[in-house]
Amino acid sequence: VHVRVKVLPADNAPPQLTVASLNERVPFTNNQLTAFLGESINLELTGLDADAFPDKDPLTIELIEAAGDQQPEGFSFAPATGTSGLTASFSWSPDCSI
Repeated sequence: VHVRVKVLPADNAPPQLTVASLNERVPFTNNQLTAFLGESINLELTGLDADAFPDKDPLTIELIEAAGDQQPEGFSFAPATGTSGLTASFSWSPDCSI
């Protein structure tokens, strides 16, 4: 009796990005937030990837574009590169100039 077994690696799981507001007065809900003049927007972005075999996938959280009718100014964004559990931060205190 001959038995042949072919073992395939699990499908690659897509990475997940979660965004959480660090300011309870400016909640981030359903991928939206509303801020009023004088309130700071402080977000924590977390990149997760369930893949662990054969190695954890590399992740990058970066700001690709900041645009609008008026160019936003005065924000800070700290990009990050690494593996699952990666965090980056975004903060901005918008004013009436935009």
